[in-house]
Amino acid sequence: MLSEAKIKKLKTLSKLIVEGNEKHNLTSYKHGDKFFFEQIDDCVQAYNICAQSVKENLIDYGSGSGIPGLVWAILNEKIKVLSIDSSQKKIEFQKTLIRKLELQNAACKHTRLEEHNFSNEHTAVFKAFSTLKTAIQKSKPNKKRANLLFFKKNNEKTQEEILEIKPLLYDYKIHTYKSNLGDMCVVEIYDN
Repeated sequence: MLSEAKIKKLKTLSKLIVEGNEKHNLTSYKHGDKFFFEQIDDCVQAYNICAQSVKENLIDYGSGSGIPGLVWAILNEKIKVLSIDSSQKKIEFQKTLIRKLELQNAACKHTRLEEHNFSNEHTAVFKAFSTLKTAIQKSKPNKKRANLLFFKKNNEKTQEEILEIKPLLYDYKIHTYKSNLGDMCVVEIYDN
């Protein structure tokens, strides 16, 4: 169960993302309540189902508005979250979010997925980021990367994506859950 303080921060995050949308093209949502009900809930449910797989260092690639990275930073203050995005405007917006929400365990960086290399063991997370194959091909093999977590709908298309990349994988798991978006899953991939 989430504390009142965490719920308040998550609702503030929702409100700020929807308000910032006009300037930064972050989401198709027009109301913070709906964004909270669907997108924030999805991030919370995904974290709950795969929290044991998340390492101390987490990198949110293609983070856009800051989710799931900033949501997970709110949920667990012990993890260190780094949000990466190729859009300087979106990174500047995330810096504002981090400052307003007083998140001591979150930072962000303007760079591209294929250019970023992190020297500490970490978990990589992707939400609404192209296909599994594209993400794996764009991310350099990194000996310090423990695993990759992909938010996906739990459907036939996701199963097809997994079949397409099986030759690239060392191992994988599928963590299924239900959120207000429907039947979802986190595909956890080990490629090293």
